[in-house]
Amino acid sequence: MNIKPLNIVFESFGDFMDRAEKKLKKAAQTGKLQKRPQNELRFASVVAYQQVMSDQKYAILATVCKHRPQSIYQLAKFLGRTTQNVIRDCRVLEGHGFMTFEEIGDGRKTKAPRLAFDYNAIVIHMPSITYKVEFESDAA
Repeated sequence: MNIKPLNIVFESFGDFMDRAEKKLKKAAQTGKLQKRPQNELRFASVVAYQQVMSDQKYAILATVCKHRPQSIYQLAKFLGRTTQNVIRDCRVLEGHGFMTFEEIGDGRKTKAPRLAFDYNAIVIHMPSITYKVEFESDAA
């Protein structure tokens, strides 16, 4: 099975603003706005990401990837959870860019949950941490 990762990247608000400013300047020069990578989501911090994700949300993403349910109700049945709780978690995942909903025209306009990108793995790129350790010397 070919692994198609969704990359989770962390950046501070300042870094975001710097990157956005560079992109806007480049767009003004070239007349074309650069699109974000199709396999990347950004969060302000590891804590922000952890507040969004849970084991239940990972299970939702895995089930959508594997079974491609035709409705939220069917997804809830696959997961053995109540429909209302699955709807709540799906809305959070949709709001953060992990999934979308596809309208299925079967007369009732059913919304089928789908992954926002073509991925089957989530790769988390942890921010690098730099330590500076200074030693005092006895020799003077």
